[in-house]
Amino acid sequence: MSSPEEDSESIASSQDPDLAVAGEAPILFRIDLGEVPPKTSALSRFLERDFKRETTQTEHICPVFMQIKLRERLQSLKLLASLATFLKNPGSLDSVLAVGASVKDSPMADQMTRHLLDNRDFAQLVSEGWRPQPIDLSALKTLPDGTLGRCYADQLISQGITPDTLIDPSPISDESDYIVHRLKETHDITHVLTGFGIDGASELGLQGFNLAQNRSPLAVMLIFGGMLTALQNDEPLAPMLRALARGFQMGLDADLVIAHKLEEGWDRPLKEWRRQLRLPVESSI
Repeated sequence: MSSPEEDSESIASSQDPDLAVAGEAPILFRIDLGEVPPKTSALSRFLERDFKRETTQTEHICPVFMQIKLRERLQSLKLLASLATFLKNPGSLDSVLAVGASVKDSPMADQMTRHLLDNRDFAQLVSEGWRPQPIDLSALKTLPDGTLGRCYADQLISQGITPDTLIDPSPISDESDYIVHRLKETHDITHVLTGFGIDGASELGLQGFNLAQNRSPLAVMLIFGGMLTALQNDEPLAPMLRALARGFQMGLDADLVIAHKLEEGWDRPLKEWRRQLRLPVESSI
């Protein structure tokens, strides 16, 4: 067993010669909190370990917290920018899609995802990873009058829209992606099922339906944009508010539309689909 004098000499010799001063107590910690001399007490080793752990935790927690706050701020700025673009040209499909992209990763979108997955039929659809077959408008056009497929084809053709513009080519990597794809590709089918047209009041009515059905943050943005545009253009508000109220109530009363494999029933009569979904059977197209 070594003597105290030998221990002191050993500790002093392990330090930087420039920092060692004769007759002074040995320096157990370097300035950079680096290595501890091998012959330190248990208390010194404990203090060093605890200090390092606290420092490491602070270094990890603060950046993560700052990243979260920064992400939230950037999300808000992105939403405001896309909304400003939409208000300048509310009739542009690109501006609508930009608003949709801006809310995709927001807490509101997370709430929508949870709401939709609470529906057992839709959760099963997501679990299956079911995807519709590509749409052939020319084939749908040959279906009998009054079928879902024929009404859908007539609507798209009259507007000069092709199914390609309604299909998101990006891959589906999670549940949120699946929901975004499903909402986009069923948008015009929902127009047909609900009977809402494409004029300003009808579009608000459809967004009221989407809000009630899906808790869609995009629907909220589009309702806000539509009402603000009406005010700016000095348009009557009563028709829009009536359509909005009608669509919202319709959405509350109906079965969840996107939980159904609508594209597998193109040849079914539209009225039959409406009865199944608990929608007004005689809604105008």
